[in-house]
Amino acid sequence: MKNKTRDFVSGQAGVVAIVTAIAIMAFFALAALAVDLGHLYMGRVELQRGTDAGAIAGARSIFPYPLESAAVPVVPQCAAATAKAAEIAQANLVDGAAITVTANQTGTWNWSTSVFTPGCSANPFTNAVQLTNSSANISLMFLGILGMAPVGLQATATAVKDWVSQLPQGAGFVLAIHSKRAANGLQLEFYYANAIEDAAWYYKSASQDPTDALLNAQLNNTTLIPSLQGAIPSIPQVGENVRIDYGNFANTVTYIKNNYLNKTVWCPVIGSTTRRTSTEVLGFTAFRITAVNNTSQPVTTRYIRGTALSLAEVPARTGNPATGTPDPRGNKYGLLTATKLVK
Repeated sequence: MKNKTRDFVSGQAGVVAIVTAIAIMAFFALAALAVDLGHLYMGRVELQRGTDAGAIAGARSIFPYPLESAAVPVVPQCAAATAKAAEIAQANLVDGAAITVTANQTGTWNWSTSVFTPGCSANPFTNAVQLTNSSANISLMFLGILGMAPVGLQATATAVKDWVSQLPQGAGFVLAIHSKRAANGLQLEFYYANAIEDAAWYYKSASQDPTDALLNAQLNNTTLIPSLQGAIPSIPQVGENVRIDYGNFANTVTYIKNNYLNKTVWCPVIGSTTRRTSTEVLGFTAFRITAVNNTSQPVTTRYIRGTALSLAEVPARTGNPATGTPDPRGNKYGLLTATKLVK
Protein backbone atom coordinates (compact mmCIF):
# COMPACT_ATOMS: atom_id res chain seq x y z
CA MET A 1 0.00 0.00 0.00
CA LYS A 2 2.84 2.34 0.91
CA ASN A 3 4.54 1.59 -2.38
CA LYS A 4 1.40 2.46 -4.32
CA THR A 5 1.06 5.76 -2.46
CA ARG A 6 4.71 6.59 -3.08
CA ASP A 7 4.34 5.79 -6.77
CA PHE A 8 1.22 7.98 -7.04
CA VAL A 9 2.92 10.94 -5.36
CA SER A 10 5.99 10.47 -7.49
CA GLY A 11 3.83 10.40 -10.63
CA GLN A 12 2.04 13.56 -9.59
CA ALA A 13 5.33 15.34 -9.01
CA GLY A 14 6.39 14.39 -12.50
CA VAL A 15 3.20 15.85 -13.95
CA VAL A 16 3.67 19.08 -11.97
CA ALA A 17 7.21 19.37 -13.26
CA ILE A 18 6.05 18.93 -16.83
CA VAL A 19 3.20 21.45 -16.43
CA THR A 20 5.57 23.91 -14.78
CA ALA A 21 8.05 23.57 -17.61
CA ILE A 22 5.31 24.11 -20.17
CA ALA A 23 3.99 27.15 -18.26
CA ILE A 24 7.47 28.65 -18.07
CA MET A 25 7.96 28.13 -21.80
CA ALA A 26 4.54 29.68 -22.53
CA PHE A 27 5.35 32.63 -20.30
CA PHE A 28 8.62 33.31 -22.06
CA ALA A 29 6.94 32.88 -25.45
CA LEU A 30 4.27 35.43 -24.53
CA ALA A 31 6.90 37.77 -23.12
CA ALA A 32 8.88 37.44 -26.34
CA LEU A 33 5.77 38.12 -28.39
CA ALA A 34 4.96 41.17 -26.26
CA VAL A 35 8.49 42.53 -26.69
CA ASP A 36 8.40 42.06 -30.46
CA LEU A 37 4.89 43.52 -30.80
CA GLY A 38 5.96 46.51 -28.70
CA HIS A 39 8.98 46.92 -30.95
CA LEU A 40 6.74 46.85 -34.02
CA TYR A 41 4.37 49.36 -32.45
CA MET A 42 7.18 51.79 -31.73
CA GLY A 43 8.43 51.33 -35.30
CA ARG A 44 4.97 52.20 -36.62
CA VAL A 45 4.81 55.28 -34.38
CA GLU A 46 8.22 56.43 -35.63
CA LEU A 47 7.24 55.83 -39.25
CA GLN A 48 3.91 57.68 -38.91
CA ARG A 49 5.60 60.55 -37.10
CA GLY A 50 8.16 60.94 -39.88
CA THR A 51 5.46 60.67 -42.54
CA ASP A 52 3.30 63.29 -40.82
CA ALA A 53 6.27 65.64 -40.52
CA GLY A 54 7.11 65.20 -44.20
CA ALA A 55 3.53 65.83 -45.35
CA ILE A 56 3.19 68.95 -43.19
CA ALA A 57 6.51 70.35 -44.42
CA GLY A 58 5.55 69.57 -48.01
CA ALA A 59 2.16 71.27 -47.77
CA ARG A 60 3.78 74.31 -46.18
CA SER A 61 6.21 74.47 -49.11
CA ILE A 62 3.41 74.73 -51.67
CA PHE A 63 3.79 78.41 -50.75
CA PRO A 64 7.50 78.56 -49.80
CA TYR A 65 7.78 82.32 -49.47
CA PRO A 66 8.09 84.35 -46.27
CA LEU A 67 4.69 84.94 -44.73
CA GLU A 68 3.32 88.48 -44.74
CA SER A 69 5.40 89.24 -47.82
CA ALA A 70 4.53 91.48 -50.71
CA ALA A 71 4.81 90.94 -54.46
CA VAL A 72 5.46 87.21 -54.55
CA PRO A 73 3.89 84.88 -57.13
CA VAL A 74 0.78 83.24 -55.75
CA VAL A 75 1.18 79.96 -57.64
CA PRO A 76 1.56 76.43 -56.26
CA GLN A 77 5.16 75.27 -56.03
CA CYS A 78 4.56 71.54 -56.50
CA ALA A 79 8.14 70.41 -57.13
CA ALA A 80 9.36 72.31 -54.08
CA ALA A 81 6.57 70.78 -52.00
CA THR A 82 7.33 67.14 -52.85
CA ALA A 83 11.08 67.70 -52.48
CA LYS A 84 10.61 69.19 -49.01
CA ALA A 85 8.23 66.37 -48.02
CA ALA A 86 10.82 63.75 -48.94
CA GLU A 87 13.66 65.66 -47.27
CA ILE A 88 11.90 66.01 -43.93
CA ALA A 89 10.54 62.45 -43.95
CA GLN A 90 13.95 60.96 -44.64
CA ALA A 91 15.49 63.02 -41.86
CA ASN A 92 13.56 60.71 -39.52
CA LEU A 93 14.69 57.18 -38.66
CA VAL A 94 12.66 54.05 -37.99
CA ASP A 95 14.39 51.43 -35.87
CA GLY A 96 17.63 53.24 -36.64
CA ALA A 97 17.21 53.00 -40.41
CA ALA A 98 16.20 55.56 -43.03
CA ILE A 99 12.60 55.84 -44.24
CA THR A 100 11.85 54.89 -47.84
CA VAL A 101 9.53 57.25 -49.72
CA THR A 102 7.18 55.12 -51.83
CA ALA A 103 4.66 57.76 -53.00
CA ASN A 104 4.90 61.54 -52.88
CA GLN A 105 2.48 63.81 -54.71
CA THR A 106 0.71 67.14 -54.60
CA GLY A 107 -2.98 67.52 -55.25
CA THR A 108 -6.27 69.07 -54.22
CA TRP A 109 -8.03 68.22 -50.97
CA ASN A 110 -11.81 68.58 -51.16
CA TRP A 111 -13.09 69.71 -47.75
CA SER A 112 -16.68 68.66 -48.44
CA THR A 113 -15.94 65.09 -49.59
CA SER A 114 -12.60 64.53 -47.79
CA VAL A 115 -11.09 63.28 -51.03
CA PHE A 116 -7.53 63.91 -52.27
CA THR A 117 -7.14 64.27 -56.06
CA PRO A 118 -3.52 64.17 -57.34
CA GLY A 119 -2.28 66.94 -59.62
CA CYS A 120 -0.67 70.35 -59.81
CA SER A 121 -2.75 73.24 -61.07
CA ALA A 122 -4.26 76.61 -60.23
CA ASN A 123 -7.81 75.46 -61.02
CA PRO A 124 -8.64 73.63 -58.87
CA PHE A 125 -5.85 75.10 -56.83
CA THR A 126 -3.26 72.67 -55.48
CA ASN A 127 -3.49 72.79 -51.71
CA ALA A 128 -2.22 69.45 -50.36
CA VAL A 129 0.61 66.92 -50.23
CA GLN A 130 0.01 63.19 -49.78
CA LEU A 131 3.03 61.16 -48.69
CA THR A 132 3.44 57.40 -48.29
CA ASN A 133 6.56 55.98 -46.63
CA SER A 134 7.74 52.51 -45.75
CA SER A 135 10.30 50.77 -43.58
CA ALA A 136 11.25 47.24 -44.58
CA ASN A 137 13.66 46.22 -41.82
CA ILE A 138 11.90 46.17 -38.47
CA SER A 139 13.83 43.35 -36.81
CA LEU A 140 12.19 40.88 -34.43
CA MET A 141 14.36 39.88 -31.49
CA PHE A 142 12.71 36.72 -30.22
CA LEU A 143 10.46 35.75 -33.10
CA GLY A 144 13.46 36.24 -35.35
CA ILE A 145 15.12 33.31 -33.56
CA LEU A 146 12.21 31.21 -34.79
CA GLY A 147 12.97 32.23 -38.34
CA MET A 148 10.52 35.12 -38.83
CA ALA A 149 12.00 37.68 -41.22
CA PRO A 150 12.12 41.45 -40.52
CA VAL A 151 8.72 43.08 -40.92
CA GLY A 152 7.89 45.90 -43.35
CA LEU A 153 5.65 48.79 -42.31
CA GLN A 154 3.87 51.51 -44.30
CA ALA A 155 2.32 54.85 -43.36
CA THR A 156 0.43 57.56 -45.27
CA ALA A 157 -0.30 61.18 -44.38
CA THR A 158 -2.12 64.01 -46.16
CA ALA A 159 -1.55 67.63 -45.15
CA VAL A 160 -3.31 70.76 -46.44
CA LYS A 161 -2.46 74.46 -46.63
CA ASP A 162 -5.40 76.28 -48.18
CA TRP A 163 -6.96 79.68 -48.75
CA VAL A 164 -9.09 81.00 -45.92
CA SER A 165 -12.84 81.00 -46.45
CA GLN A 166 -13.81 81.92 -42.89
CA LEU A 167 -12.22 83.96 -40.15
CA PRO A 168 -12.53 83.33 -36.43
CA GLN A 169 -14.95 85.71 -34.76
CA GLY A 170 -13.34 89.05 -34.07
CA ALA A 171 -10.51 88.65 -36.58
CA GLY A 172 -11.89 90.80 -39.39
CA PHE A 173 -11.38 94.49 -40.07
CA VAL A 174 -13.79 97.26 -41.15
CA LEU A 175 -12.07 97.94 -44.47
CA ALA A 176 -12.96 95.79 -47.49
CA ILE A 177 -10.42 95.52 -50.33
CA HIS A 178 -11.43 95.31 -53.99
CA SER A 179 -10.50 92.00 -55.60
CA LYS A 180 -8.47 93.82 -58.27
CA ARG A 181 -6.10 95.08 -55.59
CA ALA A 182 -6.11 92.19 -53.12
CA ALA A 183 -2.92 90.17 -52.65
CA ASN A 184 -1.02 91.96 -55.42
CA GLY A 185 1.71 93.35 -53.17
CA LEU A 186 1.23 96.91 -54.39
CA GLN A 187 0.68 99.99 -52.26
CA LEU A 188 -2.96 100.88 -51.82
CA GLU A 189 -4.25 104.32 -50.84
CA PHE A 190 -7.87 104.54 -49.78
CA TYR A 191 -9.00 108.16 -50.04
CA TYR A 192 -12.23 107.98 -48.14
CA ALA A 193 -15.13 110.16 -49.16
CA ASN A 194 -14.03 109.51 -52.78
CA ALA A 195 -15.68 107.09 -55.19
CA ILE A 196 -12.75 104.79 -55.97
CA GLU A 197 -12.30 101.09 -56.63
CA ASP A 198 -9.55 100.27 -54.16
CA ALA A 199 -11.50 99.79 -50.97
CA ALA A 200 -14.62 100.68 -48.98
CA TRP A 201 -15.88 100.65 -45.43
CA TYR A 202 -18.24 97.80 -44.75
CA TYR A 203 -20.77 96.83 -42.12
CA LYS A 204 -21.86 93.27 -41.48
CA SER A 205 -25.52 93.95 -42.18
CA ALA A 206 -26.48 93.65 -45.84
CA SER A 207 -29.02 96.46 -45.49
CA GLN A 208 -27.56 98.96 -43.01
CA ASP A 209 -25.12 101.59 -44.29
CA PRO A 210 -21.84 101.99 -42.38
CA THR A 211 -21.63 104.86 -39.90
CA ASP A 212 -19.00 105.97 -37.40
CA ALA A 213 -20.94 104.37 -34.57
CA LEU A 214 -21.52 101.09 -36.41
CA LEU A 215 -17.92 100.78 -37.57
CA ASN A 216 -16.58 101.41 -34.09
CA ALA A 217 -19.03 98.88 -32.69
CA GLN A 218 -17.85 96.37 -35.29
CA LEU A 219 -14.21 96.94 -34.33
CA ASN A 220 -15.02 96.32 -30.67
CA ASN A 221 -17.69 93.60 -30.86
CA THR A 222 -16.40 90.21 -31.93
CA THR A 223 -19.88 88.93 -32.81
CA LEU A 224 -20.22 91.47 -35.64
CA ILE A 225 -17.29 90.31 -37.79
CA PRO A 226 -18.48 88.52 -40.92
CA SER A 227 -17.32 85.12 -42.05
CA LEU A 228 -17.96 83.38 -45.32
CA GLN A 229 -19.68 80.44 -43.69
CA GLY A 230 -21.97 80.12 -40.74
CA ALA A 231 -22.32 83.77 -39.74
CA ILE A 232 -25.63 84.02 -41.59
CA PRO A 233 -27.12 80.51 -41.51
CA SER A 234 -29.37 81.10 -44.51
CA ILE A 235 -26.39 81.81 -46.77
CA PRO A 236 -24.28 78.70 -47.48
CA GLN A 237 -20.47 78.75 -47.48
CA VAL A 238 -19.15 81.66 -49.54
CA GLY A 239 -21.30 84.61 -50.55
CA GLU A 240 -22.25 86.49 -47.41
CA ASN A 241 -23.35 90.03 -48.28
CA VAL A 242 -22.14 93.15 -46.50
CA ARG A 243 -23.11 96.81 -46.86
CA ILE A 244 -20.41 99.19 -48.11
CA ASP A 245 -19.75 102.92 -48.25
CA TYR A 246 -16.76 105.27 -48.65
CA GLY A 247 -17.78 108.11 -46.37
CA ASN A 248 -15.65 110.23 -44.04
CA PHE A 249 -15.88 108.48 -40.68
CA ALA A 250 -13.55 110.58 -38.57
CA ASN A 251 -13.89 108.71 -35.27
CA THR A 252 -13.23 105.35 -36.92
CA VAL A 253 -10.17 106.67 -38.75
CA THR A 254 -8.77 108.18 -35.55
CA TYR A 255 -9.32 104.87 -33.77
CA ILE A 256 -7.50 103.03 -36.57
CA LYS A 257 -4.61 105.49 -36.49
CA ASN A 258 -4.24 105.09 -32.74
CA ASN A 259 -4.55 101.30 -32.67
CA TYR A 260 -3.65 99.77 -36.06
CA LEU A 261 -0.87 101.85 -37.59
CA ASN A 262 2.04 99.60 -38.75
CA LYS A 263 -0.03 96.51 -38.05
CA THR A 264 -1.39 93.79 -40.34
CA VAL A 265 -5.15 93.32 -40.39
CA TRP A 266 -7.39 90.77 -42.15
CA CYS A 267 -9.83 92.35 -44.59
CA PRO A 268 -12.72 90.92 -46.59
CA VAL A 269 -12.30 90.98 -50.37
CA ILE A 270 -15.21 92.31 -52.43
CA GLY A 271 -15.93 92.59 -56.14
CA SER A 272 -17.68 95.95 -56.13
CA THR A 273 -17.27 99.25 -54.30
CA THR A 274 -20.50 100.85 -55.44
CA ARG A 275 -21.56 103.14 -52.62
CA ARG A 276 -24.41 102.17 -50.30
CA THR A 277 -25.03 98.79 -51.87
CA SER A 278 -24.79 95.23 -50.68
CA THR A 279 -21.89 93.28 -52.11
CA GLU A 280 -20.64 89.72 -51.82
CA VAL A 281 -17.62 88.81 -49.73
CA LEU A 282 -15.34 86.79 -52.00
CA GLY A 283 -12.55 85.91 -49.62
CA PHE A 284 -10.02 87.51 -47.28
CA THR A 285 -6.65 89.17 -47.62
CA ALA A 286 -4.03 90.59 -45.28
CA PHE A 287 -3.48 94.34 -45.34
CA ARG A 288 -0.57 96.09 -43.62
CA ILE A 289 -1.48 99.66 -42.63
CA THR A 290 1.54 101.93 -43.11
CA ALA A 291 0.05 105.46 -42.88
CA VAL A 292 -3.18 107.14 -41.80
CA ASN A 293 -4.02 110.80 -42.56
CA ASN A 294 -7.11 112.00 -40.71
CA THR A 295 -6.51 115.75 -40.47
CA SER A 296 -5.82 117.28 -43.89
CA GLN A 297 -8.36 119.43 -45.73
CA PRO A 298 -10.45 118.91 -47.74
CA VAL A 299 -11.57 115.56 -46.33
CA THR A 300 -11.16 113.97 -49.76
CA THR A 301 -7.38 114.23 -49.30
CA ARG A 302 -7.39 112.09 -46.16
CA TYR A 303 -6.32 108.51 -46.66
CA ILE A 304 -5.40 105.13 -45.27
CA ARG A 305 -2.28 103.74 -46.94
CA GLY A 306 -0.96 100.19 -46.88
CA THR A 307 -0.14 97.03 -48.79
CA ALA A 308 -2.35 94.10 -49.65
CA LEU A 309 -0.06 91.19 -48.86
CA SER A 310 0.35 88.23 -51.16
CA LEU A 311 0.72 85.64 -48.41
CA ALA A 312 -0.16 85.68 -44.75
CA GLU A 313 -1.21 82.92 -42.39
CA VAL A 314 -4.24 82.70 -40.12
CA PRO A 315 -3.75 80.52 -37.02
CA ALA A 316 -6.72 78.24 -37.59
CA ARG A 317 -9.61 77.29 -39.81
CA THR A 318 -12.80 77.27 -37.77
CA GLY A 319 -15.39 75.30 -39.75
CA ASN A 320 -19.11 75.91 -39.84
CA PRO A 321 -20.31 76.75 -36.32
CA ALA A 322 -23.90 75.91 -37.28
CA THR A 323 -23.24 72.33 -38.40
CA GLY A 324 -19.75 71.52 -37.21
CA THR A 325 -18.71 70.56 -40.73
CA PRO A 326 -15.25 71.33 -42.20
CA ASP A 327 -14.74 74.69 -43.83
CA PRO A 328 -14.65 74.50 -47.65
CA ARG A 329 -11.76 76.12 -49.48
CA GLY A 330 -11.74 79.85 -50.04
CA ASN A 331 -10.48 81.97 -52.91
CA LYS A 332 -6.85 82.85 -53.49
CA TYR A 333 -6.71 86.36 -52.06
CA GLY A 334 -3.60 85.98 -49.94
CA LEU A 335 -4.83 84.72 -46.58
CA LEU A 336 -3.71 81.14 -45.85
CA THR A 337 -4.72 78.66 -43.20
CA ALA A 338 -2.16 77.05 -40.95
CA THR A 339 -0.92 73.73 -42.33
CA LYS A 340 -3.10 70.90 -41.12
CA LEU A 341 -3.05 67.09 -41.21
CA VAL A 342 -6.34 65.83 -42.59
CA LYS A 343 -5.70 62.11 -43.14
